[in-house]
Amino acid sequence: MRKMLGPIRTVFNAAQEAELVTYILSMEARFFKLTTRDVRYIAFHAARRNNVDHKFNKEVFGEADYLPAHPTDIPFEGEQEEEDLDEPVAQSIMALENESDLEAVEPEKFQCFGAKSCSETVQAR
Repeated sequence: MRKMLGPIRTVFNAAQEAELVTYILSMEARFFKLTTRDVRYIAFHAARRNNVDHKFNKEVFGEADYLPAHPTDIPFEGEQEEEDLDEPVAQSIMALENESDLEAVEPEKFQCFGAKSCSETVQAR
């Protein structure tokens, strides 16, 4: 059982919270850009979908005070500024593709993918 911290009541039980954390971390591992607003949106709709009693504001998808309360494995050095929490942790795949010059890639460099090794392709030329 989780220890209550004053009059603040948690919205999700431990299993639901663990499921949300796993989902959010898996989205970031896939390079989806998640902001704090996205996390609040996901939590709000998870509470509605699972018929969990919540006090989230329906216009703003919940308050931001519950977000930093979850423990993290990443140690922070010094204090973070408030605006840093709204920036995404990982870049999206589309942003990575837009930054690279895809037209500069020469197709002949990728012929070795069909062979057992790249040396076979080079020797075949």
